[in-house]
Amino acid sequence: MKVLFDARWIYEKPSGIGVYAQEMIRRLPELLDDWEFVLIFGSEGVKQKYMESLPEGRKNVEIKVVPLPPTSLKSQLSMPGIIKEIEPDIYHSPNYIVPYMAFPASTRTQKTRCVVNIHDVIPLVVTDYAPNSKTSRFKLLYKLCLRQSIKKSHVIITGSKASQRDISDSLNLPVLQSEKISVILDGAEIKSDSKKHVPIKTDDTTPRTLLYVGRMDPYKNVAGLIEAVSIAKNKLPFPVKLVVCGSLDPRYPEAQIAADQFGVKDNVVFTDFVPAEELE
Repeated sequence: MKVLFDARWIYEKPSGIGVYAQEMIRRLPELLDDWEFVLIFGSEGVKQKYMESLPEGRKNVEIKVVPLPPTSLKSQLSMPGIIKEIEPDIYHSPNYIVPYMAFPASTRTQKTRCVVNIHDVIPLVVTDYAPNSKTSRFKLLYKLCLRQSIKKSHVIITGSKASQRDISDSLNLPVLQSEKISVILDGAEIKSDSKKHVPIKTDDTTPRTLLYVGRMDPYKNVAGLIEAVSIAKNKLPFPVKLVVCGSLDPRYPEAQIAADQFGVKDNVVFTDFVPAEELE
């Protein structure tokens, strides 16, 4: 079995989908060591950075670089030829866009089966919580891409029953298309030395630190977390600090405004993007 995995969704500063894709390419070749994996990266730099995490001597992995963003028109025009040349049994996109012209309208006639992740459809479900995202501003195009990906895929993977329901309901999918959606829970990495962790002894004078890791999109509700810190600060006997790790986004200044509004600027630290190795 040959799998073509589209790792172009891994960027220099990966967020959730990039981390998901990174873990997939780390784990799958080891779990399925009798399968072939062809990994497509978007740049030499990203390829070199993330290939370091793969086990040495992995013989069932082939690497290619296709310097085209997976969301671009050039990618849509070029990928059908690349897929035809590689001749994989499965093409897997870890996000909702696939090379549409590479797959016929009927999945029954596909030589290469298409698998796609649709992690959520937040812009369709809670529109006010992602007002400045591209998927919200170009909602009709977003819905068209989702519908085409679902139509041309054999399997759609999502991470929860709630997302499965949201995808079906928000797109009014017919039964046959809804049945393609499989719920596969997102995994959590467990370090081999995690059992060695010893809890820190605390008392009423020991400062407590909360850590948030993620984007600043309003639906992440970082502003609500900051409000909670302001309440905790006034009710708890010990100092409380919140460390927010994630790329600062000029489209969404709500968290910084909330820190000022609730009087906890000295209790909240915005670090901007932090690499995974530093988080550890």
